[in-house]
Amino acid sequence: MKLLEEIRADREKIKALARVIAHLMGDGTVSKKYFAYYNKNQYLLDKFEIDLHALFGKIHCIKGT
Repeated sequence: MKLLEEIRADREKIKALARVIAHLMGDGTVSKKYFAYYNKNQYLLDKFEIDLHALFGKIHCIKGT
C-alpha cells in the first residue's frame, strides 16, 4: 500500500500510471513475471518503459514491435 500512497501524492506519478494503464489496455499484457508492450512507434515504446520504471523501479519489461 505504500506504493499506492506514494503514487497518489505525486501528480506526475498519477499521470505516468494513467499512461501505463492506457498502453497496457491498448497494446500490452501483464503476467506474474513481466509487463509487455508492443507498438511500432519507438517514442511510445520508450515512454512506456520510462513511466513503468519511474513507478515501479527495476521491473522486467518486454517491449517490441
